[in-house]
Amino acid sequence: MANLTALDGRGLDSPNVAVTAARVAGWQREGYRNIILNTLSPSFSQDYRTSLEGHMMVALFQGYDAAAYETESGRVRALQAVAAAREVLYPAGGYIFVDIEATGSIAASHMIDWINNWCGAVQAARYGAGAYFGVPQPLTAAEAYARLIADRYWRSCSADGITPARRACCIVQESCSGSWDVDRCGADNFGDYCLGAAL
Repeated sequence: MANLTALDGRGLDSPNVAVTAARVAGWQREGYRNIILNTLSPSFSQDYRTSLEGHMMVALFQGYDAAAYETESGRVRALQAVAAAREVLYPAGGYIFVDIEATGSIAASHMIDWINNWCGAVQAARYGAGAYFGVPQPLTAAEAYARLIADRYWRSCSADGITPARRACCIVQESCSGSWDVDRCGADNFGDYCLGAAL
């Protein structure tokens, strides 16, 4: 069973290559310590096990589906992510992020309600709820900080303007190209880390 850990240092997310033991060992040699895995990936369970066995620290996110913001409730989507996390025995207290992007045509008030419903369901399941901001999306940094109930924030490399005021982000995506995205994980402005899983 995995233990809860703070994510710190260099990381990667959204690998579009198979997460194999050899690749994990190579990522470790390149200085990657953290990996953030998409619960919607068809290979999610295997990717999670392989990452932990290779001594990566793991956090989770639920990839975006632009239609879901208008056709499904945030709570329903959150319960899908929670079910995936529980299936792999992701530890209570670990963070699951919701990927917010491609929402530029949706009203900010709708997105705030949707994200808060998502976060509330994740928190009720005893996980930390995080929000990842990409573009386009309708929220300002002030709205994100003042009106969202997310516990932590992760900023994409495309979303400089949405870093939530005061708290800021515990994960910052530094590049978005190649076979995976590169992240820097560390404390936010309040000194809090994103929590995930480790062996």
